[in-house]
Amino acid sequence: FDNLLQGHSPDGKIELIRAPKDSLSKDELELNIAKFLKNLQKEGINPVYRPTIRSIKRSYSILNREIFSNKLPKSSELSFQIGKVANCWGYCKKEKDQIIVKLLPEYGNRNFFITILAHEMVHVYEAVYYDKMTHGPTFFAFREDFHKAGLELSGNAGYDEDDFV
Repeated sequence: FDNLLQGHSPDGKIELIRAPKDSLSKDELELNIAKFLKNLQKEGINPVYRPTIRSIKRSYSILNREIFSNKLPKSSELSFQIGKVANCWGYCKKEKDQIIVKLLPEYGNRNFFITILAHEMVHVYEAVYYDKMTHGPTFFAFREDFHKAGLELSGNAGYDEDDFV
């Protein structure tokens, strides 16, 4: 996606077109990609989102600032992993002094990925400040902060990927 923009073919269909390298700032490019993805969703196309370690760390940093007031460790202090996870969308665990966040290699869309990452970040908060991870009162104390950010906070498997189009 480094130099892709939304375009329209002569028949009016949405397509990706290449932009000249360095013609847009990264923020402008991301805005164009976001608009493109919204248009795809309006057309009933829901592209799969495949996070990378880099995109996870970047999203983590933004969520840390916006939801957690930078109270979580920096992304460089955690171990992020991508791989298959049994019976869940992702997980967070603490092994000795290391916090590990593992996420699936693929989500139905970026919004769903962001919701799952934010969910796991609540567990990071719990691990750092309470030395435990639950779906109890300390976890759900973030529900209003999530709502303000336009995210849903649910326990265990309470998310349905189809709700995040």
